[in-house]
Amino acid sequence: MENKKNNTGFVILITVLVVIVIALIGYIAYDKGVFGKQESTETNDKDVSDGAVIDDKEDTIDDQPSLIFDSNNCINGSNDTVYSIGTSSNNSLGIFMTIQNNNKEVVVTINPSRYTIAGLTGIGIKNYTINNFSKEIVDVAVGEFGQAAGQEALLYLMEDGTVEYTPLLKSLQENSEQLRSFGAIPEVTGVIKFLYGSESYSDGSSGRTTYAQKNDGKFYNLYSILRQTGNL
Repeated sequence: MENKKNNTGFVILITVLVVIVIALIGYIAYDKGVFGKQESTETNDKDVSDGAVIDDKEDTIDDQPSLIFDSNNCINGSNDTVYSIGTSSNNSLGIFMTIQNNNKEVVVTINPSRYTIAGLTGIGIKNYTINNFSKEIVDVAVGEFGQAAGQEALLYLMEDGTVEYTPLLKSLQENSEQLRSFGAIPEVTGVIKFLYGSESYSDGSSGRTTYAQKNDGKFYNLYSILRQTGNL
């Protein structure tokens, strides 16, 4: 009878010890974060699925303005002028521009057999390097203005949204061996792209122009501004 009691007590003691050991293991494991990792993972998954990062990206995309061209969006427009977009005739003009790898230098190639203005006839195809820029260039264009050759301007879209220019004929008349930037076009800011087009006047006449468009869809008619500089 006494042996039976001793056996029962021994079983109880072993059971208690096992329970204590299991409890200790569970506490240590929890303290070390073994069981907390799943909760953390689930929380992270929830954050992603809720779109904390994705929403920021989508907001950026959604905030991109429409760049549909609207003649009424001309910042410096005239009430009796209609503005429209078109295509460039640079290839037929024989003027080509290339931004160099440092983004602060542009090589301009002029073919005088196609771009026939005074002072260029007979000099052969010529390359000019323009490098008097203090900011990086993100895009270039040959601005086409008026109704005849000789009113072109080389345009440079700068990293800060301003536009620098070279009135081609005037610059060549100053120095037929070297072209330069004449600096930023006054009051033109926040530009993201160039557009070629034309302006039609109330008297029925029209002429070529180039626009500098902002990220809200509004645009500058560069012909009007450059004529006011006296350099075009």
